[in-house]
Amino acid sequence: MDTAFLILPGLAAVLLITALVLAVRSRGFARVGWVLCALTIGFGATLLFGTIVFPPEEYDEVGQLIGEMPKAFGPSLALTGLGMIATLAGLIIRAVRRVLRRRRRFDSLFSGR
Repeated sequence: MDTAFLILPGLAAVLLITALVLAVRSRGFARVGWVLCALTIGFGATLLFGTIVFPPEEYDEVGQLIGEMPKAFGPSLALTGLGMIATLAGLIIRAVRRVLRRRRRFDSLFSGR
């Protein structure tokens, strides 16, 4: 089995856990954002898992089973990806705010305020 196949589910699991932890630790409107990110990843991954494990059986005119990707696979993958992108964007914003806050504290030490 190719290990690259496990990268996306592993990253989704890590980001889901990160969003859940930050939802518990955050306050106010930030908590709502992290909960929405976690719900989006979780719901999309559940749909994705259900589509892969229990694919709908579609038949052609002759009665042969069609081996195409199920129609629900794309939207569920997009939903999971949207949650992952939102979580990564939130983490980047959080890191930038922390760096700017530390820089202001450092500057205030030497400005005499």
